[in-house]
Amino acid sequence: MSARESLIGFALAALPNEPSFTKCEELADAFRTEVIAERDAQIIAWLEKKAREYGDNNRENRAKAEAVGRMADKLSRGAVRDTEATS
Repeated sequence: MSARESLIGFALAALPNEPSFTKCEELADAFRTEVIAERDAQIIAWLEKKAREYGDNNRENRAKAEAVGRMADKLSRGAVRDTEATS
């Protein structure tokens, strides 16, 4: 059983005023979206911190900082493909 299925089952049991399976699915999907957004924000902040740590005192460090900064930018714009969707 997946975590999503477990959460839906728990919601069906714990929310007597919301017996609809569809409503519980919507709640599970909204929760997943929120968790992913929080995770992405943490990753972006970490990548930005790492880019600053490289500094710009020589060409190699500037290149590293730029590459890490581009990764953070792509993630913040949602330009990262889901590997499951492309396989």
